[in-house]
Amino acid sequence: MDSEQATAKTFFLPSKWSISLLVFMLSMFVTSSLWYLLRQNELASFQQKIQEKTHLAKSDIQQYVESHILSLQRMANRWEINHGTEQKKWALDAKNYVKTQAGLRTVEWVDKTYHVRWVVPLKGNEKAQGLYIIFDDQRKKSTHWRE
Repeated sequence: MDSEQATAKTFFLPSKWSISLLVFMLSMFVTSSLWYLLRQNELASFQQKIQEKTHLAKSDIQQYVESHILSLQRMANRWEINHGTEQKKWALDAKNYVKTQAGLRTVEWVDKTYHVRWVVPLKGNEKAQGLYIIFDDQRKKSTHWRE
């Protein structure tokens, strides 16, 4: 029995290989844990940068659209003050507006029945003249504020 006890005791004593394996496993665990934490940090940083750029782009687009709306509002105000505008004067105003506003290609005047009556420039936009702009429910909802 002494030899069996001796064998059992040596069996439970850590060998050089088992210590090496334990150190290796701990090293792998620490390394993979650090890699995971760094990766999560990197993803969070990336998401924050995307959110910042999205917010900046939204702000830029909003400013751009608002500046166009203000210019068009001035045209509308002239219309109201003068109780209408002659088509030639409106067309000149719209032509200058299209020329000075980057990205804008066409200005249209729509009457109370939601038909396009005047188009600047007319060339290339002939089909728009006389068009009924509320041809579906989505467009009807988007023009509801005018009523």
